[in-house]
Amino acid sequence: MIRLLILLAILIAGLIAGPLLMNKTGYVLIALGDYTIETTGVVLATLILVLMGLIWCLDWLVRRIARSFGSSKSWFSDRSGRRAQKKASKAWEQLWQGHYGQAGAALAAAVPHAPLPDFPRLAAAYAEHRAGDKDERDRQLKALDQPLAGPAMLLHLGDVEAARKAFDELPAELKDAKSGNALAARLALAEGDMAGLWANIDALSDSDRDKYYQQAFQARLRVASQEGSASLSRLEQVLDKQSRQRPEVLASLALAHGALGEKAKGLDLVMPGIKKDPQPQLLATLPVLTDHESAASTQRQLLKWHHGRDRDPALLACLGGLSQVQGDLREARRYLEAALQLKDEGAWRQRLAEVLTKQGDFQGAVEQYRRLV
Repeated sequence: MIRLLILLAILIAGLIAGPLLMNKTGYVLIALGDYTIETTGVVLATLILVLMGLIWCLDWLVRRIARSFGSSKSWFSDRSGRRAQKKASKAWEQLWQGHYGQAGAALAAAVPHAPLPDFPRLAAAYAEHRAGDKDERDRQLKALDQPLAGPAMLLHLGDVEAARKAFDELPAELKDAKSGNALAARLALAEGDMAGLWANIDALSDSDRDKYYQQAFQARLRVASQEGSASLSRLEQVLDKQSRQRPEVLASLALAHGALGEKAKGLDLVMPGIKKDPQPQLLATLPVLTDHESAASTQRQLLKWHHGRDRDPALLACLGGLSQVQGDLREARRYLEAALQLKDEGAWRQRLAEVLTKQGDFQGAVEQYRRLV
C-alpha cells in the first residue's frame, strides 16, 4: 500500500512540476450537475497529493489503533494465564514442602496455560498420588498427550497393578511400538514375569539385555517344555543368530528336547557347536543326551574332532561321562580323574563318586562325596 502511494505521489509531483516549469498553470473545469468547479491543473494536482497524504495517515492511524486493541486483548487474555503460572510457581514450593493436596490442585490449574501441558500434569499426578487421591491421579494421567507416559509414571510411583491396567488399555499400535515394547519389558521386570519379559527382551538396553537374557529365556523355556514339543520348536525358530551362538541357550534347548524324549534332536542342536568350539556347557549335555547305543559313536566323533585337546578338562569330563554311559567304568574313572586334576568341578566329582560306587570302591566314593561337602 505505502509503495503504491509513494509511486502515485511521485507521478502527481511530476504533473505539478511540469506546468510550473513551463509557467503555465493550466485550466480545469469539473461539472457535477448544477455544481461546477473551476481551478488550475497545479492546484488540482496539489489537492490530490494532499488527499493521498491524508489517506496514508488515516491508514497508519487505523492500523496503529487495531494493534493497540489487539495488544490489549492479548494482555487481558494472558492475565489469567499469568496468574495461573504464578500459582504454579507457588505450587512447586508446596510440592517440595510436602503440601501435596494444595500443590496438585494448583498444578492442575496451570495445565491449560503451560507451553508443555504434560509436564504440570505429571507433577500434579505425582502430588495427588502422594496425597492419596488416586482417582484424581489417574484422571490427570489419562489426559496426557503422550499416553505411554501414564503407565510409565505409575510404574515409577511403584503402583505396578495400576501401571499394568493402564498399559493394557492402550491401543495395540502403541503397545507394539518400540517405546511400548520397552515399557512392557519394564513392567514384566517389575512383576517378576521373566517369561513375559522374553517377548520384549530386545527392547531393553544392551546391558540390561545381557543381564536378564538367560533368566527370561529359561522362564520361557520352562513354559514351552510344559506346553510340549511343538511349543519348544517354535521357541527355537524365533531365536536370532546371536542367540543361537550362545552355548548356554543351545545347551538348555537340547536338554529340554531330551527331557521330552527327543534326544536325537537335542544332539543335532549341540554337535555342530561342539565341532566348532567344544564349550563346557555344550559338552555337559552329551552324557545326558546319549544312550548306550549312541554313546560309543559320539565318543569316537569327539576324539576325531578334538584329539589334540588332552588338556581340556571339560572335554575329558565329557569323555568320562560317555564312557560311564557305555558301562566302561575303568575308562570313565580315568577320564574323570584327569579332568579333576585340571579343574575341580562338583558335577564331575559327583559323577566320579558314582563310578567308584559301581566299581565297589566305597571308601573312594565316600572321599569324593566328602570333598563335595
